[in-house]
Formats: sequence, C-alpha cells, structure tokens
Amino acid sequence: MTQERYFRIRARLYASLLQLPKRANIQTHESGANRFPLLEGVLSGLHTQPFIHDCAVTVYELSQAHTFRVFCKNHQFLPTNKPIKIMEPSSCWRGDLVVMRSGKKGQVVNMRGRDAALADFLVRRCVWLNRDNMHAFLKTCP
Repeated sequence: MTQERYFRIRARLYASLLQLPKRANIQTHESGANRFPLLEGVLSGLHTQPFIHDCAVTVYELSQAHTFRVFCKNHQFLPTNKPIKIMEPSSCWRGDLVVMRSGKKGQVVNMRGRDAALADFLVRRCVWLNRDNMHAFLKTCP
C-alpha cells in the first residue's frame, strides 16, 4: 500500500499582480514515487483558462545541468504579467508562471541556492526567444 502525504515545496512565482517574482511554498501531494504540485490555488485566472501548461526546461551552467518544471497560464484575457514585463520589456506574457526545481528522478524538489537566479534567467530567455509568438514556447511543451 502506498503512503500518501502533503507537504510544501519552495518554488519561484511570477504572479501577474505582483511587481517582482517571489518565493512561494507550493502545496504538493506525494503518492508513492510521484509528486504532484497543487497549483490551482496559486495560479490565477481559473475561469478564463482552467488548464495549466507544464514544461520541463534544462539550464546549462558551465558543465552542470539544472532541470526545472515550468507551470504557466497564458491567455489573451489574463492580465499582463508585471514581473516578466519588468525583466523583458518587449514581452507581453499574460497570466501567471511558477518555476519548480526538478530532482534527479524527475520529481519536483525544493529550490535552493542559485535556483532563483537560474529560474529568472530561464524565464527571461524563454520569453525573449518567443516574444513574437508567445504560443511557440507553449507548443514546445509536451
């Protein structure tokens, strides 16, 4: 019988209504070897866009690879994301975004040390690369 439990995991939140990204503790459900972040209470716009995009992104720093899970909403009727607009003025991301660190087994784990700076880099880079077509980033996600 698998044991189920709930706990909080540190993540990086880019909320539309905030001026800057911030650390957030995300309620997570663990069932056996799987962990499921419960993001419905963190990401706004439930009625405008009920589903959440989920994408794995790897950032390479020198010879080390850091893998993150990006959870986001992007819809024309959601508010413009202020933290992303400040980081990348040419962007027009609409909706919230959460970045969580991915462990060796692919599960979400607590962010630590330089992870916030790496998360900011990956968000800035992904948004900048896809500034002309915001849905291109989402199409790369499984």
